[in-house]
Amino acid sequence: MINLLHATPPPEELRRILRDHPPRPLLPPLGDAAWTKAWRKPLLAPFVREILRIADAEAATPSPTLSDELYADYAKTGARLPFENLYFARRRMLARAAVALLIEGGERRAQAFVGRLRDIFEEASWAMPAHVPGPTGKDTSVIDLFAAETANLMGECLNVFGAMIPDDLQTAIRRRLREQMFERYLREPSFWWITGTNNWNAVCNQGVLGAALATLDDVDLLSDLLLRAASSLPAFLSGYGEDGACSEGPGYWGYGFGWFSVLNEQLETRTNGALSLFAGDEKVRKIASYGPAVVLAKHHVVNFSDCAQTIVLRPPLLEYLGRRLDLPECRAQAAENYAWLAAHPFNYEGQRADLFHWLRFFLLCPDDDAPVSSAPKADCYFPQLAVWIVRGRDRAGHLWELAAKGGHNDEHHNHNDLGGFILNIDGTPFVSEIGAPEYVRDFFSPRRYEFLAARSLGHSVPLVNGHEQAAGAEYRSRVLRSETGREQTGFEIEFAGAYPEAAACRGARRTLELDKTAGFLRWTDEITVATPAGPTESALVTHAEEVSIESAQVALIRNEGLTLELRAEPGSRWDRVERHVYKKHDGGDHAIRRLVLVPETPATTMRFDVRLSLRRTAA
Repeated sequence: MINLLHATPPPEELRRILRDHPPRPLLPPLGDAAWTKAWRKPLLAPFVREILRIADAEAATPSPTLSDELYADYAKTGARLPFENLYFARRRMLARAAVALLIEGGERRAQAFVGRLRDIFEEASWAMPAHVPGPTGKDTSVIDLFAAETANLMGECLNVFGAMIPDDLQTAIRRRLREQMFERYLREPSFWWITGTNNWNAVCNQGVLGAALATLDDVDLLSDLLLRAASSLPAFLSGYGEDGACSEGPGYWGYGFGWFSVLNEQLETRTNGALSLFAGDEKVRKIASYGPAVVLAKHHVVNFSDCAQTIVLRPPLLEYLGRRLDLPECRAQAAENYAWLAAHPFNYEGQRADLFHWLRFFLLCPDDDAPVSSAPKADCYFPQLAVWIVRGRDRAGHLWELAAKGGHNDEHHNHNDLGGFILNIDGTPFVSEIGAPEYVRDFFSPRRYEFLAARSLGHSVPLVNGHEQAAGAEYRSRVLRSETGREQTGFEIEFAGAYPEAAACRGARRTLELDKTAGFLRWTDEITVATPAGPTESALVTHAEEVSIESAQVALIRNEGLTLELRAEPGSRWDRVERHVYKKHDGGDHAIRRLVLVPETPATTMRFDVRLSLRRTAA
């Protein structure tokens, strides 16, 4: 097995390998026994029933129209959701029609599937208007995340449904893929993501190459595509540290590395194991292990940067990684995630409930329910990313989960949050991260740090002389201590370098000390300024609604039946609870509370020292 990224074969050798391994479907075709086996798995029965129900209910409903006005709306308003909501709805409707056809077959199901497929094929532009220059929002020359995803969708539909698709549509799909995707991918030097180190590189490469591996008989063209991908994908892997951690957070880990993993599966399947992106790569194993490591109880995650607070990482991805790389932690997380999704209401209208998701969700589901462990996961520290995660149960049986971060303020999907931390108890968040807000044009512009989600005000970090942290790689921190595997464990960081010169910050040290057995956290900030020229305060941010100040020294956060007491030592006092409203990722309004601690007397050196513990309720 040759790793295409480690030892890329010469062009003629690559062509020989492809000729020696004739094309074959990358997924089981319609009627294959693998699908019948999947539908019979008890865990999947509720999903089968609901997909069939929704497919029948919407059978007579036309696909939502992507009008010229909708395409052009982003250029006028900067809002993404009006177009994107309908764009993804069309793909979900196709997915349900396709799965229904796989389950039941029949002419009626086939017609519904072909109609939905033709609707998407005929879209004026597969790229997202937010990624297209110009006022129309359309450009068939752009290969962005979603044009690439649509290309892969077309390839997989041809693979799985084959002769069920009319000849004219098959021919048209192959022509559009060749002209707009494959040939443009080879001749266009200016796609920025070709050398990018974030999720775009992997997702765009996977879409183009996945479609090519699924549909191309032309060995010369396919080998040229693979050679360009081999020169591009190492940049994606370089975006991860040697510790395997993803600065974009677990959501984008599942996206970028998830699509990279699917491309590996497609390449290994197409070449019968002769070519790989995984083989012999220890860093890939570390990246794979990152996913389950950052999952907290009740499917909360360590969501520094643009990432939702709660994510059920894709179980088929975890199952594939566990099988392919022999990683028990991935398979255990996959089993837990399948069980969770089966036991809780599933959002069939979620953006990613598409065919890419469902095909793998059914195929990779384990045959039997696996037992889910209740033991806390191991502590971990990712030194390149400077993210620390510790877990433990106290004497009363409460599960404490604490994460903190260092690094710098120019990471992928960066927030100005050095020194920030997360605290969950029994799967209930008490100190929180906003994560990803609504994506609008200005959030990916120089105005990014005007948004609460990205600026320091929306994080559990100090303001120094009235100044928030600044953006840029030069604004960074230094981790002094990161203990793991102990009952009394600590994290210590120096982050004066995160603040602009105007803050006159000469020292900023945060210490977090968790006593897992006793069940308390000590949070200490020591801030030194050249002169106290403005307000210096520390704070924590929570999504909990019941936040109160009981006295100058005691604040309370109540959430899901638990009460966290925050007792400030002399030298600082609780000053106020601020309420800040922001737009969630789905566009809805939400609020966080910012609990503010101030020095009793401003000075050149100020110390904030707080003990956090659960308050016992009266019997």
